[in-house]
Amino acid sequence: MVQGNDSPEVHSETQLDDCASSSNDDHDNMDAYALNEELSMVCENLLEKYQLLKKKCFALKEENKNLSSKLDVILQERDEISIERDSLKSQFNLALNENKILN
Repeated sequence: MVQGNDSPEVHSETQLDDCASSSNDDHDNMDAYALNEELSMVCENLLEKYQLLKKKCFALKEENKNLSSKLDVILQERDEISIERDSLKSQFNLALNENKILN
């Protein structure tokens, strides 16, 4: 039996809508909080990874400097060996020419 302008369906739907919307608001707030926490953790992990990569980069730069210095020394030694080889080759050719003259 319905009395007045308020029908039970309208009244019950309004209460359900209020409950649903407040439930959704709470759920949305929880979702937003959870997403914020997850985003915060992801950012912290990214920062940690960045710091590790930064340290590795610094270490690799130092290693690269050391290897570059070693390469410079090796190239200098190679040049010195090449000069010495050319000198020995010239001395050998002179000795061959002297040998031809003496024979």
